[in-house]
Amino acid sequence: MEHPPACEDCGKGKVTTVIRPFEACFRECTYMIEDAEYQECDSCGHGFFTKHQLDTLQKKAAAAARKAQGLLTPQEIKAFRIQQGLTQQELEAILEVSAKTVVRWEKGTVFQSAASNKFLQVLIDNPDLVDQLRPSRSSEQLVAKPTRRNLPALEDEAQPTKIVLSGRHELATAA
Repeated sequence: MEHPPACEDCGKGKVTTVIRPFEACFRECTYMIEDAEYQECDSCGHGFFTKHQLDTLQKKAAAAARKAQGLLTPQEIKAFRIQQGLTQQELEAILEVSAKTVVRWEKGTVFQSAASNKFLQVLIDNPDLVDQLRPSRSSEQLVAKPTRRNLPALEDEAQPTKIVLSGRHELATAA
């Protein structure tokens, strides 16, 4: 039978795993985690977390922060996306967010902004909007190219001069 390790702090007590309420700080706010698991000395009361316990505590604190801010959970975002048959890239296009943003939201490594959360909630409440906003799945998507047009020069300003860079790009500069 394996005995609990001795406390490194006092050297007298035995260290055991306990589950108790714990105040965790996360993003400069404090959240009460009712079922935090950590190690505690039965003699001096010294408490500490293993790496796994600390990772779990951080996830619980992040969940508490999301709840306090009224944000959708990573699971809710992913479930909605899958229910709508959207890829992560398609949802990013609908929400007009950067590449890999939805991946980070669904992993829980990044919180969505309040504005993105509101937009997601509107889409969840009105799923018919998704089809209207869904990007085209056509392999031949048209890309709008800017048109070149010459603007009239003011009489008292110098006419632009074209400079050719490496034979391919043109810059207009004032003479």
